[in-house]
Amino acid sequence: GYTITARAVDVDGNTAIASDAITINRAPLPTVTLTAPASTTTSTATPITFGALATAPAQIVSARVTLQDGQVIFSGTNANNFAYRFGGAGTYTLTGTVTDSNGQTATTSTQIVVTP
Repeated sequence: GYTITARAVDVDGNTAIASDAITINRAPLPTVTLTAPASTTTSTATPITFGALATAPAQIVSARVTLQDGQVIFSGTNANNFAYRFGGAGTYTLTGTVTDSNGQTATTSTQIVVTP
């Protein structure tokens, strides 16, 4: 905590002092989840669950999901479920990042295996 002190002096030289204690708490981080099926085929788009929650009164204002090479596969003002068609077989790392209206961010990652 901190103590705030104010001192006032009037034109006659009279002085008054007042103090009060305050506590400053850091805004809590938002929470973020990102899930996809453990494996899928390349012939269909893969449904991906992307969710986020901010502690009131903050709100999620930015959300995005990227692949391991930095390619953005989802971007919006809130986390939403979406489907993505992967270009070929392999293991992909997806990273979801959200930012709330307090400027706090949270990040999570998951892997998906795409089979032919």
